[in-house]
Amino acid sequence: KKVSFKTEVAYTPHQKEQGLMFRKFLPTNEGMLFLWSKPQQLYMWMRNTYIPLDMLFIHENKVVGLVEATQTQSDAILTVPVYANKVLEVNYGLSKKHGIGPGWQFELKESCLE
Repeated sequence: KKVSFKTEVAYTPHQKEQGLMFRKFLPTNEGMLFLWSKPQQLYMWMRNTYIPLDMLFIHENKVVGLVEATQTQSDAILTVPVYANKVLEVNYGLSKKHGIGPGWQFELKESCLE
């Protein structure tokens, strides 16, 4: 099964810190993709984020962890106990709806990096 998301990409430290803060709506099959050059344990938060999200932690081309149903407007640190180099944030419930979880293959189309 394939699932596609149109994503904004966060490359810079400022873009990563800002993320989806202050937004009130995220279209169903859209999200934000955070990229790091090296795999590491990644730490996310929901400060000033009003949209409940699912966070897919990805290493290379495989989902290695998942945080579902994030608490909005929270400074709680969200992470998984494995290294990753990408995090894809999508609307809460989409991972369950599509059965997305650890082991799922991830394909990044170059057009989203332009």
